[in-house]
Amino acid sequence: MNFRRIQWIFLIAFIILDLVLVSTLLWGNENFSTSGKQQSQTQLTLKEIKSNSITYPKLSPNSQTGYYLAVTPGDLSTERGRLKNQTTRTDGNLLTANFVDAVDLSSSQSVPKQLKKLLKDSRLFLHGTSYQYSAALSTSHSVVFTQVIKGEPVLSHEGQIRLRLNAARTKVVGYTQGYLKEERVLRPQSGTISQVRAVTWLYRHNGIPNSTQIVRVTYGYSPLMTSNGKQIFVPIYQVQLRAKSATTTQNLRVNAFSGTIIQENN
Repeated sequence: MNFRRIQWIFLIAFIILDLVLVSTLLWGNENFSTSGKQQSQTQLTLKEIKSNSITYPKLSPNSQTGYYLAVTPGDLSTERGRLKNQTTRTDGNLLTANFVDAVDLSSSQSVPKQLKKLLKDSRLFLHGTSYQYSAALSTSHSVVFTQVIKGEPVLSHEGQIRLRLNAARTKVVGYTQGYLKEERVLRPQSGTISQVRAVTWLYRHNGIPNSTQIVRVTYGYSPLMTSNGKQIFVPIYQVQLRAKSATTTQNLRVNAFSGTIIQENN
């Protein structure tokens, strides 16, 4: 009797093991099939993008990680009295300044390097050391320095200093500034979509016209909404576009968590 009982125990154990192995195999094949279909669809979309004369830089297929954050804006209107050699005004949390005497730049050093030193002068800028130079956001006549949240740049004016240069790029004539003074994590770190997904999502929703150049895709933080005096920041992809017949660019934004297109241009 005991021997037969042992036989039954082994038989049941083998059946359970077989069921587990089969279900694992089927689940793995299903996941592989789904992943393959998604990858295939993405590749087809990228080919379609190219066929419509849309060019783009190398796009990463890898996801990022990010946070939902509650961010408190700083009130620069209460501090601007310390600034010298400039006229200032505030609109909400944004400070706009024009230098009475434009600040000279030397031709012997790079402009970003000189401006980084200039930002340390507390008579000319508030909290200037809190910002880092962003080549991706700068243009020939506007040099952008951004605050950094969780290791990523702020991609909206709320956390930027945008310095205005004259046509010859020899003088700083003024700037606009937004300042974020503190942040609080609302949700644990989560995964995001990839650059490739952001671009193909925009294209599928008619966000990228034909005969367009995608100049760059930048990952960073931007406000989604305001609640109780705090701004809710989420990670985004900022996709910079330029029509091939134009000189100006347009910025489109995609919520990196949900893939939703954010209807805002800064």
